[in-house]
Amino acid sequence: MKYIPSFVDPSRLTEIYSSPDIPVFQNVVYPDPESAKTAQCRNMQLMHCAASGFIFNAEFDSSLLDYSTDYQNEQGHSPVFHEHLLEVKQIAEKHIDKNSKVVEIGCGKGTFFEMLRSDGYNITGFDPAYEGESKEIVKEYFGKSHRNLNAEFIILRHTLEHIPDPLLFLKEIAESANSSAKIYIEVPTFEWIANKQAVWDIFYEHCNYFTVHSLSNFFTLCETGDLFGGQYIYLVANLSVLKNADEVKKLNDDAGKYTQLFSDLNHRFNSIIGIPGRKIIWGAGGKGSTFLNLFDGGKKYFDYVVDINPLKQGKYIGHTGHPIYAPVAVQAEKPDHILVMNENYLEEIIKTVNNPEIRIESI
Repeated sequence: MKYIPSFVDPSRLTEIYSSPDIPVFQNVVYPDPESAKTAQCRNMQLMHCAASGFIFNAEFDSSLLDYSTDYQNEQGHSPVFHEHLLEVKQIAEKHIDKNSKVVEIGCGKGTFFEMLRSDGYNITGFDPAYEGESKEIVKEYFGKSHRNLNAEFIILRHTLEHIPDPLLFLKEIAESANSSAKIYIEVPTFEWIANKQAVWDIFYEHCNYFTVHSLSNFFTLCETGDLFGGQYIYLVANLSVLKNADEVKKLNDDAGKYTQLFSDLNHRFNSIIGIPGRKIIWGAGGKGSTFLNLFDGGKKYFDYVVDINPLKQGKYIGHTGHPIYAPVAVQAEKPDHILVMNENYLEEIIKTVNNPEIRIESI
């Protein structure tokens, strides 16, 4: 195993999923089919630790990943996702005021950062993939050199799943923060993946997979909840109640509930490709990229991908080479069937397409 977090028990590990040749980046797209074919791929092996309840990709190699401006995971172009961000903002505002020193680690393209900043909050951001000009966002990884921030509230939205040994990272953050600082963590939940059998939501770049129990197990006391139709979970806690590795190993979580995971995938996929007519995918993010790499590497079943992010349009999916078009392509090409990769956007996409002759459904 290439990656074993410090707080798992190596003697109590069970493999719950594996997959060969998955692109190491699901949210990097390519300028032409030839370069897309060269996308770096690696195997995945998800392991579950019965001691801590933690799930991780044992094949993860952090040296393969470098988050630059080519990394495009921005979802803020969608009104549905904007509503989600407003809900997150309401949660954060219960714990901060305009005088609080706020830090967002992994702020991406700065969408949520700007929502807080435009309302007058004192916020600093960190992300090497940031493309804007804000002087309050540092285009670097957060690390030991930033220990003197003295932050009172730290935001980690869709960041901790990318960080090797997340407990050590949280301890590093605690050392840089105010002694009474709180942290907001938001991550995808493995419970949703398991319940939906959504293997296309398992990405190489996510070395960690959280349930509400394994995430809250990092702290002795915390507030938790679910967001975005149950796809995400959040936690708010005081960093002073962060556990050590030995304490985290005392959860005792049964791995048996994951033994039949993803057992019906071939049947589900065959039912999709059995639908007659031209088929396309809507959504060139992690779910769409992974789905195509798992089930349509030879481009036999799906003609192209649609995405509303203009920075992805005209590009190609890594490894498979499927082209990515703007929504206007649907009007010109008129596919028979659109497979929506994220059910939360289904109604928004039906309204955008506005064509009852096209069959539109979520996977």
